[in-house]
Amino acid sequence: QRIVAYRTDGAPAHRELAVPSFLGRSAITPNYGFEALGYDRASGLFWTVTENALKTDGRVAEPGAGHGVCLRLQSFGRDGLPRASYAYPLDMPESEAKGKQYAFGVVAIWPQEGGRLWVMEREFNVPKRRLKARTDMKIYEVVPGSGTALPENTPSERLSGYALKKEPVAAFSTRMRLVRPKLANYEGLCEGSRLADGRRTWLLVSDSQGGYGNRLCHLRDWIRVCVSPKIK
Repeated sequence: QRIVAYRTDGAPAHRELAVPSFLGRSAITPNYGFEALGYDRASGLFWTVTENALKTDGRVAEPGAGHGVCLRLQSFGRDGLPRASYAYPLDMPESEAKGKQYAFGVVAIWPQEGGRLWVMEREFNVPKRRLKARTDMKIYEVVPGSGTALPENTPSERLSGYALKKEPVAAFSTRMRLVRPKLANYEGLCEGSRLADGRRTWLLVSDSQGGYGNRLCHLRDWIRVCVSPKIK
């Protein structure tokens, strides 16, 4: 539950973000800590958020929980010190039951122009019959500056009152199949190249967990290229 800087050659840069104690290792639900990190060059802010709810904020959002949760979206300055935090409302899961392997929450943040953030939510569910495995991806846009920052030590029962407004950007699913399997555990989001006609692209990268699965049904490493609609 640390965010540490490294140089491009892999050597440590001996710098890290000063993660506040309420987001520290003892505060997270196991395997639901930091997954997303983005940097807004214009404002000089880093943005991160835990994948799912903190222990202090109650049960994580998952099938059977019967409720949604708000995550604490945290910003840091160039000096590495924490700045404002905001309440991000996580969707309810699509799955009705947890499979053999399951994960749900925010996995990527991509800062846009004008202080906007694209936030990617991912639900990954692998039942006992692996051919029914699927991922559901949703990308939303939020504008922290349009909302109210969380007061210090905001209790969980008050988070929803500060929830940022989410605008949908894109949504899609992937599934495991015997023929041309397309299951992808997308966990990364970043900007791609701009096309000749001016359209933007963005890239999604999948984490195969080292080829998780068996010989017939397993995750693969994917890069998905998304293209913005042409502006008329």
